Amino acid sequence: MKFTALSLLSFFSAAFLTSPCEGQNQPFQHIIIVLQENRTPDNLFQDLCSTLGVQPCPYNISSEGITPSGHPIALTPDPLTDDLDPDHSRIPTFSMEYNGGGINQGPEWVFCTMSPFCCTLFGHKNKPSCMENNVEVYNWLHFVNNDLFTYNGNQYYRLNPYLQIAIQYGWGNYMFQTNQGPSFPAHQFVFGGTSAPGEPPNATFLAENPGDNTFDDDTGCAGSTSNNAKVYIIDSSGNENTSIIPCVDHPTLSDRIEGASLGWRYYANNEDGIWTAPNAIQHICDPISNPSLCAGMDFRNHVVVGNTGPGQILTDLAADGSQNCNNLQPVSWVIPDGTWSDHGGPSLGYGPAWLSALVNAVGGYYFDSSGHQHSTGCNFWTNTAIFITWDDWGGWYDHIVPPIVPLNSRQFGSGYLYGFRVPLIVVSAYTPAATVSGPVVSNFNASSFCAPTQQTSIYCHDFGSILAFTENNFKLQTIDNSKGGGYADLHAMDAQYPGNFPLQEFFTLTTARQFQIIPGPVPASCFITPTYSCFAGYTGPVDPDNDANETP
Repeated sequence: MKFTALSLLSFFSAAFLTSPCEGQNQPFQHIIIVLQENRTPDNLFQDLCSTLGVQPCPYNISSEGITPSGHPIALTPDPLTDDLDPDHSRIPTFSMEYNGGGINQGPEWVFCTMSPFCCTLFGHKNKPSCMENNVEVYNWLHFVNNDLFTYNGNQYYRLNPYLQIAIQYGWGNYMFQTNQGPSFPAHQFVFGGTSAPGEPPNATFLAENPGDNTFDDDTGCAGSTSNNAKVYIIDSSGNENTSIIPCVDHPTLSDRIEGASLGWRYYANNEDGIWTAPNAIQHICDPISNPSLCAGMDFRNHVVVGNTGPGQILTDLAADGSQNCNNLQPVSWVIPDGTWSDHGGPSLGYGPAWLSALVNAVGGYYFDSSGHQHSTGCNFWTNTAIFITWDDWGGWYDHIVPPIVPLNSRQFGSGYLYGFRVPLIVVSAYTPAATVSGPVVSNFNASSFCAPTQQTSIYCHDFGSILAFTENNFKLQTIDNSKGGGYADLHAMDAQYPGNFPLQEFFTLTTARQFQIIPGPVPASCFITPTYSCFAGYTGPVDPDNDANETP
């Protein structure tokens, strides 16, 4: 029997579709790739099962972690607004947490300043655990609780938009971060399928954030040239012995999009930030000095940055009331401001509200500051697919052991692929409610479940799966060119399963379904033009990923 995605109806009847290939077969006109920050399924989506209210639960979420001594322990609740932020560098943290597949070690240190859930033995640079009231507290064994908060005098459950979108549309049980490091290389993989320092074939990768976190907002081809701004390169042995200024050149998905005479746009908050992937690609940035900035036409024409950069996607979806429906590009990368990212630190916890505003705008609706609903006057719903994922695991626990590429092998990604699971939500008019990609498997073994020879491998995804789907949808030239070693994709593409392409199990409806509005507390205008009146504590664009390669 071939496993396939479970819709809500097929789940109740315990029936499997005969083929995930059936369904929507017209190409989408628009693909939106949303990249949130630093969470795992176990950490952020504990309430999926209780919200769905069906047993057995189809979501592979664990409420227990494992202590360093190997004992199971209930994960501790923690609000999304907490500043608790485990380290998530490749070295030493990923290696420590993976621990040969045991996943029972915490990061070497955890950062926090005010969190009541964080050990405070060493100021803001904390050990992974400590004794509190004679009980050992583990700073990475947490989950985000769905807390109540007040906005404009009304109370809301903070995570409800995430939960409702995931249940109303599609969820991936086995979405893995492609790389094993933090935000800078992760964004490179989502944009170009690699963080290699040059053209393929290449057996090394940029593996970390800048060596000094003060350069997180001063990086890329137009960023600082200080030695402390360099990024470590990892080799196939898993060693990081050299570092370079993070300005590289290789093909990206944007090149293939332009090669097909199509448009793209990258929305971010900071021109020189580690989340703004195009700034590290030489032929896109084309930097100049005095002032130092990316002057290339590709960058200037396609990258939207600044205070209103992340919110511009809502304007391009006509959630500003303009009814201008001509600005959305065929492919969009959408990066949140730190204020509404899910990154531990200065995030104010508005990530779920932001995502509901974006999804509603694609569906043709937005809310004003009085909470009134309006039509955008646009029809993006029937021709747009949205892929929502998180850039890295953030140092948090997840119970699924990732499919590691063996060290010192000739396989692409040796020494650096793959990382822990990250959430994946897929939204479209052709995605049945409560679609779940991949069955819940006890004692999950990635090396067998995700092996290309296994039918179940079609449910194993990574960032490359989104790129491959986009290539297939627009019939683009693949990044994986004749030079070999283009980008990773966990999806099985071998001859045993002809016609399969990544993520197709999410698009099984042959007729577009009606859009259902996702309630959200924050008006779209607050994300288009963020102000203090919209977000108490707002201080302007924030890139909070400031913990790379720090030492306690």
